[in-house]
Amino acid sequence: MTISNELTSNIKTPRSLDAKDPIKNIRNRFHFPFDNNGNPFIYLCGNSLGLQPDTAEQYVMEELEAWKRLAVDGHLQAKRPWLPYHEFLTSYSAELVGALDVEVVVMNALTINLHLLMASFYRPNGKRKKILIEKNAFPSDLYRQNWHQSGCSFGNRLEIIQRHVSSQRSIWCR
Repeated sequence: MTISNELTSNIKTPRSLDAKDPIKNIRNRFHFPFDNNGNPFIYLCGNSLGLQPDTAEQYVMEELEAWKRLAVDGHLQAKRPWLPYHEFLTSYSAELVGALDVEVVVMNALTINLHLLMASFYRPNGKRKKILIEKNAFPSDLYRQNWHQSGCSFGNRLEIIQRHVSSQRSIWCR
């Protein structure tokens, strides 16, 4: 087999698998940013909102309208009541992590959940006393890290290492 045939064969396999993928059209339900040449980016950022679903604007506008029309009563009377929102996500979240419904709850935001996790379980010891975080992280993440360094009993046993993430390697890949 020549290099040319091998390359063609290697490209055909993923393309044939893509063609058979039963959920391949879900990709079309998201808005992709484009580069200067009109090509969509390949999105590989794991710590963000992700790509915007095509229904996001509609849902946000519905919630803003409910807030305008109902004010505080939206907690219980909105189309999707705000107070028990976590209950609507329980089964989906449990399935996602392989748990029972009674074992999960959707709450807080990522920074708070990381804080609770670290405050409960992280015990710096010996060589395992460093936390690596990007220098341009969300301010709330930096505050959380600083608390773990100075605001708790670990004191000088914990070392926070901040590394600059080059703009060349940002959230977009071509």
